[in-house]
Amino acid sequence: MLEDLINTVDLNALEERSSFAERRAIAEVFAGRINDILEDREICSFEDNFHDEIEDSPSDLENNGYMALGEMLNKSQVIETLDHFHQSLCYNAHVVAKSDNVGRTFETSADKFPFGSYRQEDVIAAPYLLELANDPRVLARVARYLGCTPSLYSMNAWWSFPGQTSPDLLGQGIHRDEDDFKNCVLFLYLTDAKADTGAHEYLRGTHRQDLVREMLANTSFPIVEIEKNGTQEKIIVEFEALFTGAGYDGDPVYKSLFGEQFDVIEGKPGSAFLSDTTGLHHGRPPKRDARLLVWIRYGLYRNRAYRNDKLVPVNYDWTTGRVVDDRRHHYINRLLLDGDRGSNNYR
Repeated sequence: MLEDLINTVDLNALEERSSFAERRAIAEVFAGRINDILEDREICSFEDNFHDEIEDSPSDLENNGYMALGEMLNKSQVIETLDHFHQSLCYNAHVVAKSDNVGRTFETSADKFPFGSYRQEDVIAAPYLLELANDPRVLARVARYLGCTPSLYSMNAWWSFPGQTSPDLLGQGIHRDEDDFKNCVLFLYLTDAKADTGAHEYLRGTHRQDLVREMLANTSFPIVEIEKNGTQEKIIVEFEALFTGAGYDGDPVYKSLFGEQFDVIEGKPGSAFLSDTTGLHHGRPPKRDARLLVWIRYGLYRNRAYRNDKLVPVNYDWTTGRVVDDRRHHYINRLLLDGDRGSNNYR
């Protein structure tokens, strides 16, 4: 269905060849068309997303690129969720698709690898997480930010282990996510996350080109001074290059340009925040204690990340009551949950 929204264009191909600014412009048009089709097909109206919304200012997410939500799981819920993951097999990468596909115990993974992740079906089966992904307070804020009823396209839980090194920094290198034309991610800490135990770090305001231009207005840009091999070196950086590619190798440039914009998002187990991950961000490598983080990703369609991570809907019984059993929630969860409502027709 959604692949027909922009004529017959392959949406993944369009997203991959579009610049940062073009993706933002397309997202606005795309979101409007999604809303129109959902209303025409009597699945839901855009306003349905806000029935239970808690009123607050969107300024943090709009202006900073992230928004703290506070405690979303209590202590007993965190313990129960952690127990589930300790009993599940762990894979040696930050997503299973990049692992060697060998399931191991948590203890074995922590002793040998820098990362450990879980199959999406195990994340969905965990207590409280699917409910959190469909919490009306979360969906309302995500819908408002995306401009349309969101598509839930990925749930993942992954460990960062201290004392292990990897030549591939992955999420620990400063980067932008290029999943979709526009996306929003709910991050949930299941362990204590401080600056030295794997807290998330976000370069405030780097999700918007207009804000980045303001940051650079009174600097030496495009001349950037970085440290390389123990010496200071001046290089020239193009503005568009700051928004091109995942950027896992651009840490020295980002630190030189945006050093004052680094916000360390610490949190207790059970605390969460929303983030536009097209802004520059990374997980700090833990110096002590393993960190377990959950991500719940929302976007516009079955996008590049969904394809690259080889995700498919899992078999799900809608009579369990974990998610509201109506046409709107079937649409929102269609990429994660299979069922008996013909949800594939929404895809």
